[in-house]
Amino acid sequence: MNKILKVVAVIALWLFALSSLGSGRTVGNGGNIVICNNIQGKSYEVLDFYEAHLLRQTSPDFFEVGNSINDKIYFILNRLEKISPLRAQMYKEYFKNFFNEVQWISEGELSPISDSDNIIKPPLNCEIKQTVNQNTPVTANDKRYFIDKKVWNALDLNQQAGLVLHEIIYREAISIGHTNSVSARYLNGFICSNRMNTISVMDFTALLKQLDFTTNTIQGFNVNLQLPFSFYNSGTLKEAHLSSSAIISEKQQSMKIAPYKISFYDNGQIEHLTLDEDFLYENALTNLTLQGVVEFYKNGLLKQSIAHGHLAAPLVFKPQVAEVSGPIKYSEDNIPLDFNLVNPIYFYGLRGQVLEIVGRVQIDTNGQVQSFYLHQKQNLTVQGNIQATALPFSEVKLNNKKIKSFMLASPVTLMTQKKIRQQFSSGSLIVFDENGLVLQ
Repeated sequence: MNKILKVVAVIALWLFALSSLGSGRTVGNGGNIVICNNIQGKSYEVLDFYEAHLLRQTSPDFFEVGNSINDKIYFILNRLEKISPLRAQMYKEYFKNFFNEVQWISEGELSPISDSDNIIKPPLNCEIKQTVNQNTPVTANDKRYFIDKKVWNALDLNQQAGLVLHEIIYREAISIGHTNSVSARYLNGFICSNRMNTISVMDFTALLKQLDFTTNTIQGFNVNLQLPFSFYNSGTLKEAHLSSSAIISEKQQSMKIAPYKISFYDNGQIEHLTLDEDFLYENALTNLTLQGVVEFYKNGLLKQSIAHGHLAAPLVFKPQVAEVSGPIKYSEDNIPLDFNLVNPIYFYGLRGQVLEIVGRVQIDTNGQVQSFYLHQKQNLTVQGNIQATALPFSEVKLNNKKIKSFMLASPVTLMTQKKIRQQFSSGSLIVFDENGLVLQ
């Protein structure tokens, strides 16, 4: 008969667990002990552990650790810290003040709270006993935990540690909107088992999400599990959304990252982030203040951002250090590819011509200038020694250190691809082929 009752209890627990994880939550904040009357006397077990070994065939592995509650709890939390650092640190802070926040109930007993979501009947020789009631303090004098002292005193150190851990975990769960203890019990049973010795950060994060916990620390960042996130097959975080601002060290400076989307390369290097405040990026003659979205190459060098400040311009520019503002792009070899000049500088890259330029400049990965904007009306030497006047603030495009296109400011006669000399009016867009002849 007892075997049949035990099987019935296991099936009921299993059905309860599946339905509870997918259902709405009910109100209440209690911690429970399963008390059974056996031939040897009464046995006491935290409900979290009872469910874990009946439903998931896992048992706590810390029973032989230490000689105090502190020893046992810190063993569990130190292990947790390896795959969920901020959570473990938070739990340690909760534990430091735990017993200062307890009101011991010596007379009577705690009223049952229907937060377990497990209204089941254990075997006839067992009962589920309300042992802790957790309430968020309203005033400084209020206690957080109300514990049945008679039941507490009947527990051994292992079960006492398990009950404290339940309340610590449940405290987080309550703070993020959980209104029953289903997920807290599952997580408690899990982190107290030897499964923690082999689980990866990726798999533990998936478990937390399934249990409706909202964050986990991954690669040093507190990730929001309520928004999309993904991993590489290697277990490295690929992309996620931060749940809070983060500060990282970059070239001995502190970079504050906003709680938005962040992505990584498969080597763990940050690929994309959003700054929470301006960041000074320095490299050789470069002195830039970065803003907003920043992208990096796999080698850690800057790829692109919004920036203002000074950068080291290629040798064909004078002065060598140029003031820039706006979008900026770099090559993987740290060559500035695309930037906006604030003040005019001189360009010396066209067969001895000196041009005053301003605004957007584009350069290829070999360091060759591809385009720029003229600061004022200027003459360009084309087709030998012909002087063609270009419009001010118009774009000049280059190809292999030769003029490819520009806008005319005044009429000029040029040779076309058809070997015909043709006059072009002001405002015309002149485009040359690789031989320097005008395309028509």
